[in-house]
Amino acid sequence: MTAAERRSVDPLVGAFLAQHAEFHPVDATFMGLGGYDDRLPRADSTAEADERVALADLAGRLEALEGEPLEVGPRLDLRYLRAQTAIALANLAARPHLGNPSW
Repeated sequence: MTAAERRSVDPLVGAFLAQHAEFHPVDATFMGLGGYDDRLPRADSTAEADERVALADLAGRLEALEGEPLEVGPRLDLRYLRAQTAIALANLAARPHLGNPSW
């Protein structure tokens, strides 16, 4: 693994985890990330729009990377991040949070 490849993907992994934890604190607690145990997901009127903006920004940063890393670890991280970001955006479009009475 080249240092340059790892440096280009690692910050995006961190950005994804921070963004996901912010909008899904129950998931963060389940994942063992500290600082989220006392939080529930936002239920205000701008929560979905804010999450959509954050995901779109991350998707743009992922697409701005040219090509794919040659090493397996960074390449898998990048593919996973691209897929998870696309799935999260699709889920927001198909199943709005506030349409779910349990949310």
